[in-house]
Amino acid sequence: MSFRILLHILLPSLATITTVTSTLATSIRDTQKELTTWVETKKVTAETKATWASEKIIVADLISLLEQEKEKLTARIEKLEENSDSTDKLRTKLNADKEALLISTKALESVVPGLEDQIRSLIVKLPAPLLEEIQPLLLRLPEANKDTRISISQRLLTVVGTLNKIDKFNTGITLTSEIRSIGDKSLEVKTLYYGLAGAYFASESAGYAGIGTPGEAGWDWVERPEYKKQIINLIDTYEGAREATFVELPVVAK
Repeated sequence: MSFRILLHILLPSLATITTVTSTLATSIRDTQKELTTWVETKKVTAETKATWASEKIIVADLISLLEQEKEKLTARIEKLEENSDSTDKLRTKLNADKEALLISTKALESVVPGLEDQIRSLIVKLPAPLLEEIQPLLLRLPEANKDTRISISQRLLTVVGTLNKIDKFNTGITLTSEIRSIGDKSLEVKTLYYGLAGAYFASESAGYAGIGTPGEAGWDWVERPEYKKQIINLIDTYEGAREATFVELPVVAK
């Protein structure tokens, strides 16, 4: 077979092979493009899912936080409402207390001056030791029937304090040293007060003794030498200088 014949036979075949090869190459390129596009799509999808999963957790945490804040705010609002109710009740109570206090103050303003007058009338009847004790309180008494800047509460405290000291003296026994003047005599004596009912006084060294009784113009002191021994025994017994014994003494009631 000649070369021309062979060439004539092979050329159509080569043309067919070339065509097939070109078509296959085009198909492969198209497949590669599709595969690349699919891979990119999968990658984007995976990234999107991962991003959404992460954001979903963040959003869930944010929702939970907001729910907690909502609960706190709700509780705070409820507490404020309760406090508001309590405040209203307290305000009502305070207003009622204020009104009661004003009424009490008005009542005291009409009572305290009378009590002060009673104390002034008692001063002359009180013994010297008691007057000395209550002197700081007496200085706080306002002048009778005159306006004063002293509050009614302070005036009441002065009255109560004075009456308490007077009552304490009246319900106890008081032994004190005093200068007693009777007639032309003036001696230091020991005086034993049994409340505000009366007193006994004596000076053992001078042989001087007597009895004291309250009067409208002050205390009256009378020398009673016949009771000197009994009075001295009474005072010694009270001081613990001798054993207690029965002592008979006169009591003057007024």
